[in-house]
Formats: sequence, structure tokens, C-alpha cells
Amino acid sequence: MGNSNDYFRERQKRNLRKGIIENKNLTDEEDELEEEYEEEPEREDGYDKSLKRHRRLRRLILMGAVIALAAIGAVFIFRRGSRQYATYQVMWEKDLAEGNLTEYADFGDNMLKFNRDGISYINRNGETVWTQGYEMKSPVVETCGDFGIVADRRGYTMYIFSTEGITGSAGTTLPISRVTIAGQGMAAAILEDTEANYIRFFDKSGRQMDMEVRTLLSSNGYPTDISLSPNGHLLAASYVYLNQGTILNKVIFYNYSSVGKDVQDKLVGGFEHYKETMIGQVEFMTDTEACVITDGGIDFYSTKNETSPALKGSVTFESEIRSVFTNKKYLGVITDSNENGQAYELYVYNGSGTLLFHRPMNMRYTHAEFSGDTLLIYNESECTIRDIKGNVKYQGALDKSLSKLVYVSDDQYIAAGADKIRRLKLE
Repeated sequence: MGNSNDYFRERQKRNLRKGIIENKNLTDEEDELEEEYEEEPEREDGYDKSLKRHRRLRRLILMGAVIALAAIGAVFIFRRGSRQYATYQVMWEKDLAEGNLTEYADFGDNMLKFNRDGISYINRNGETVWTQGYEMKSPVVETCGDFGIVADRRGYTMYIFSTEGITGSAGTTLPISRVTIAGQGMAAAILEDTEANYIRFFDKSGRQMDMEVRTLLSSNGYPTDISLSPNGHLLAASYVYLNQGTILNKVIFYNYSSVGKDVQDKLVGGFEHYKETMIGQVEFMTDTEACVITDGGIDFYSTKNETSPALKGSVTFESEIRSVFTNKKYLGVITDSNENGQAYELYVYNGSGTLLFHRPMNMRYTHAEFSGDTLLIYNESECTIRDIKGNVKYQGALDKSLSKLVYVSDDQYIAAGADKIRRLKLE
């Protein structure tokens, strides 16, 4: 019994000790779990910081990629814009009934085809958008923005149109000498009479407006050319007039906006320094820039102050001026050349009179014009295409007769000929 009791006592002691150890181990595990639980927020804070660093790095990588792509794109555009092409392919070709004495003019992003029998608006796909028939002996066309006018010089009819079609027509009792049109469709015309000349105005429907300029050679002179500003606020007119038996020249600016309503005769500027220098053309480039083309040079005017136009600069040429052409943004001049081996000199200016570039040229030409920011010089069988910096983009022969060339994109052009219209892709 004593031994048994001792045995049980020893067993109880062992179990007690075992329970204490197990309880101690359990308590230690619970303490560790509690410590881990208490440390968990610190691990979350570290994770957030790592996540933020990752996101910042990703944004930097994306920004770097965008900048790199932009740089690559800029280099591509620059190289494409300055690329010189050696040949071309015909993308499509369509028949074109040109008719007798057909002429062309840029209009919007497309072109006009007109002759004595009518006028048509043709899009970049060679499709006729609209057509207006008429009978004119000497049709002339002027455009500004989305509006244009065709009139019979020395005749009595005119049609005003937009890119959508004819908006109106007008008949006159006096012969038409010159016409001009503004960007909203208002038109003006010089009408000739035996004793006096008139400048009359028409809205886009062809209705004669209640304003007029009457001129006499013996007093204020005869108008020789006119140009409306694109917004229709101002009219520039060149005049010849008599002074003590001498024929002189001058330029007058009129204001037909609300600013000029209280000004006598709407006259806001007059420039008589031209004296015997012949004025060939007046032209508004923008609402605030105009130029006067004489037989010896070009004067550039600012009309920022609509009640006080100002002469801002002049250029003169020693050689004879052969051609002057504008597109309401740029002005080009081709003169004879005094250099051996060169036939002509080409000058291009912006509307404020800044020279953009000057190049010699030898190609015989029949057309010189701007189409967008591209300069096109061509004849019936060859052409030179330059960008506005003067770089040659294409120079060479064309395999078919050319009457009109129109810019579509840096490497695509519409070419109209005697009986075909084609879209060319430079290569």
C-alpha cells in the first residue's frame, strides 16, 4: 500500500508538473500571438510605404514613356515635314469635263472649277458637290473662308456662294469692274459709269445694302481695286485721281462696323504718299493686316486700331515684279533675277511683312500660289512644291497636263488637268 501510495503521489506530481509546463507553453504562445498582433500595424505601415514607392515608380516610368513617345513623334513629324520626295504614284483618277477656258481656284479645303458657262465646287475625292450654271463673258472669282463670289467683269451679274452652294445672286445696271467678299458673305463691287464710279455692297443673299461710295476722277478719284477684311468691318480701296493735271495714286480705308458709324463718310485712313507710283492691288491678309502692292514693292499696314490704320513696313525690289500671290496668310513675290544663271527670285512674307524665305528659281511657270502652308509653283508639265520654310518637298515632271494643283496633306495632292482629275501621293 505504501508503495502504491507513493506511486500515485509521484504520478500526480508528474501530471501536475506536466500541466504547469503545458500551461506555461500555452501562455507563451498566447503572448507571442499577442505580440504579433500588436506588431501587425507596423507591418501594415511598411507595406503602405512600399506600395506608395511602387506607385510613384510606376508613374515616373509612365511619364518617361510618354515623354519618349512625344520626342519620337516630334522627330517623326519633323523628318516627315522636311522630307524631300523623288517621285509619286497615282492613288485614283477620274474623268473631268473641263470645257473651254476653264480656270480653278482654292476654296475651303477643296477647289472651284469655273468658266463662261458655270461654276462647280469639287471635293478632295474628285466629286462635284454643287454646280451653278450661268452665262458670263469674263468670270472672275474671289473667296474668303467659306464664302466666295463669281462675277462677270465688264458685265452685270454676280453670284455669291458658300461651301454648301449658291446663297444669292445680284444684277447691276452698271458694268462690274472689281469684286471682293468677306468671310461672312458680305460682298462689294466697283461699278463703272461715264461720270462717276461706285462701290456698292451686297449681303450673302445678293440684296444691295444701304451703303455706297460714289467717286469722281476730278475730286476723290476712281477706285482701281478693293478688298474687304475677313470680318467685313473694313474696306481698303486704291484710287487714281487728278491733281493739277497729274495722275496720282492713293489708298483709302473705310470702316463699316459700329466703330465707324459716326465717322464722316466712314473714312478712317488715307495715304497719298504713293504719288505717281502705280498701285496694282490692295489685299487684306487678316482682320488686322493689309498690304498694298505697287509696281516697285509692297507696303504692309496694320488695322489693329480700326479707326486709325497705320503703315508698318515696306519692301522694294530693284528687279521687275513678275507675280504677286496671297492666301490671306502669306504673300509671295517673284521678280526677275540679276544673278547670272538665275531666271527669277522668290520671296515669301507673312502678313506683318516679315520675310520668311528667299530663293532663286529657274523653272518656267504659269502658276504660283499657296495651298495651306505649302507653296506650289508649276506649269502644264512640271512643278516645284516647297514648305513655308522654303524647303523643296518635290521638284520634277508630271506625266499629264496640269491646270490646277491643290494641297491635301504633306505627301498628297489633287491634280486637275485637261480631262482628268487625280490624287497624287509623293514618295
